[in-house]
Amino acid sequence: MFRVLLLLLVLGFQAQAGPWPRGDGKVFLSFHGNAEASRDLLDIRQYATIYGEYGLTDTITLGVDYSGSELGTDKAIAFVRIPIANGDRQLRFSAELGIGLVDGENALRPGVSVGRGVSMRGRHGWITLDTRLVLPGGEANQRLEADFTFGLSISKRFKAILQLQGGMPSEGDRYLKFAPSVVFERKPGKYFELGVVTGIQNYDAYGVKFGIWKEF
Repeated sequence: MFRVLLLLLVLGFQAQAGPWPRGDGKVFLSFHGNAEASRDLLDIRQYATIYGEYGLTDTITLGVDYSGSELGTDKAIAFVRIPIANGDRQLRFSAELGIGLVDGENALRPGVSVGRGVSMRGRHGWITLDTRLVLPGGEANQRLEADFTFGLSISKRFKAILQLQGGMPSEGDRYLKFAPSVVFERKPGKYFELGVVTGIQNYDAYGVKFGIWKEF
């Protein structure tokens, strides 16, 4: 299955995460509603996510990453991200450090991102690899998380995103999910996203999501 990850990565519009700084005084916000059901439809879960970035300077980005459901908060992380010696290279790198709550435990979340802009038959896009190490206090599991993303502008107002979401906990099975979506630009700086989620490895659920992005 992890060969699929490498295939998407070499395919060479950035929205969330990634190595690019937000820019001095710029703000990005996204709100998503998600619903996931087990394959036998006996277990249905609804949850919401909020993600935000603020450009403190041209190189320093501050952010928040929250998700929760009717059962409570899954994660609430505040983070800072800075570029790493990018120079004039096409590949861009950044380092990130987050702190907050994960599954009810205090946690640190360091991360590294790499990405680049691409062009395919005159259409502009991007590829990114975002990695995070979740280090909770207490006896909770540590885990490595990674998102591989390929995005492409299909037209002036439509974008397509293919994303693979993986995780490797210190205890238990690693998992892999596929999360494609389409994004429609309703007006400059405002976007709607509609997508689905399905398990590929050790993730027995299907899901749908609807989101709103706002840049200003």
